[in-house]
Amino acid sequence: MKKVWVLSLVSTLILGLSGLNVFADSENNSKNNSNALNQEKNSKNVSTEVDASDYVLEITNEIEKVYGSLENFEKIGGLYFDEDGFVHLGFSKSSAKLKSDTNSKAVQSITELVNDSIITDNTVEYSTWELDNIKEKVLTDIKSAYTPEEYNELSFNIAASFPNQKVILEHNSLDKELVNELKNSYGNVFEEKLTDTTSEVAKGREEDWNQLGAGLGIKNINGGTCSTAGMASKNGNYFILTAAHCFAGDTSSTGGDLIRQYNTNVGRQHAIGSGSSLDVGLVRVTGTYLTGGRYATNKIKRWSSTDVFDGSFKNWTTMYDGVQICKTGKTTNTTCGTVVNANTTVKYTGYPTFNVSEIKGTDYVKKGDSGGAAFFQTGNDLYLSGIVSGLKETNGTIVGGYVTQYRDIQALYSITLYTSDTNYKIVN
Repeated sequence: MKKVWVLSLVSTLILGLSGLNVFADSENNSKNNSNALNQEKNSKNVSTEVDASDYVLEITNEIEKVYGSLENFEKIGGLYFDEDGFVHLGFSKSSAKLKSDTNSKAVQSITELVNDSIITDNTVEYSTWELDNIKEKVLTDIKSAYTPEEYNELSFNIAASFPNQKVILEHNSLDKELVNELKNSYGNVFEEKLTDTTSEVAKGREEDWNQLGAGLGIKNINGGTCSTAGMASKNGNYFILTAAHCFAGDTSSTGGDLIRQYNTNVGRQHAIGSGSSLDVGLVRVTGTYLTGGRYATNKIKRWSSTDVFDGSFKNWTTMYDGVQICKTGKTTNTTCGTVVNANTTVKYTGYPTFNVSEIKGTDYVKKGDSGGAAFFQTGNDLYLSGIVSGLKETNGTIVGGYVTQYRDIQALYSITLYTSDTNYKIVN
C-alpha cells in the first residue's frame, strides 16, 4: 500500500467542530441523538395504529411541492422513519434561519398528512447533501491510499447516515494508519465500525417468458445468471433493468454482447452504470428470438410457487431510512427488510464502488438475486424502489443486502419505467 495519503480538504464546518449537537433544539442545548428522539416522543401521545411510513409517497410529494424537488430539500435537511412509526424531519442549522418559513410550511403540510403525534422536526448539524459530500471525500482518501490493484481487492462500505449524523466506515481490513488519519481529519462526524463483515455481489426463474417484467432470470454470454427488475423505455427502445455486474463482455449502444432470458437470446447489453458508481445495466430488447415475440409489461414475479406474474408496478418511489423494502429474486423469491442506511457506498472485492442503500434483514439477498427488483408496498400497490446489487454477510450469516436506488437510475438515463397495465409487443 502507498504510504503517502492525499487527504481531501474538509470543510470549515467540520474542522470547526468540537462536538456534534445531533437533533439539538438549539446550539446551546446539546442532546445526543437517542435522548433527543426519546424526549420528543415522550412529549407526544404515540399512536400505535398509525405508521408514518405508510405515507412515504404522500410525504415525498409534499416535499417536492414545497422545495421544488427532493434534491433541493436534501441540500438543507433530510428525513427518515423509525421503528415506532415516527417520521423525523431535520433541518441544518444554516437553513433553519435562512428558510424558516419554507421549513415550517413543509412541517405543516406533512403534519396534515399524518397524525401530529408521529412527526418530529429538529435542527441538525448536517443535511443529507452535506453528509454525502463528506462520504465522497472519505472514499477519495481511501482510493488515494492504495494502488489500483490493491484497491480492487478491498471490501468495505461507507454510509452517510442522516439519522446518526455520521459518516460510518465499516470494514475489516483497511490499514490502521489510514483509518487514524481519517479520524483525525474528519473529527466527530467520522465513525469506524470494525467488523467481520464482507460484501459480495449476488450473482446466481429459469424459463423463457414472452412477457418481460421483474423477477425473471437472465444469463450473460459466460453463463452467469441474475434477475430482472422491470422494464423501461426511451426514444422508442425498450430495456430490461438489471445489475451492471451481471454483464460480461462488451456493452455498447450500437451492439453489445447478447443476454438470454432464459435460454433464448432476448437482447444486447446496451448501457452500464458503473462509470457513475451505479450498479445498473440496461438490456435493449432486440430481434426475434422466441416464438410469440417479447412484450414489455409492468408485471413482477414474486414467488416461484406460481407460474404467472403475481403483481405489477404502479410507479416508482425513493427509499428512506427506516422504511420497509421488499425484493424479489430468482434465488430467494420475496424477502423484506428495513432500510438502515439509504445513502451508502459499497466496495465489493474485484468490483468498483457503487452507491447503494443498505437493507437489514436475515437472508434478504442471496447469490442469483442480483438485478432483481426492490419495491415498496402500500396496500396492494407496488412501487419499484431499486435494483438488487449484493449481499452483506457477517460471520457466515447473511444479515442484509444492498440496493441501487431507482431514483438515481432515472436521473442518470432519463428512462421511463413501464407502468401500463396493457402489455406492449416489442418484437415479433
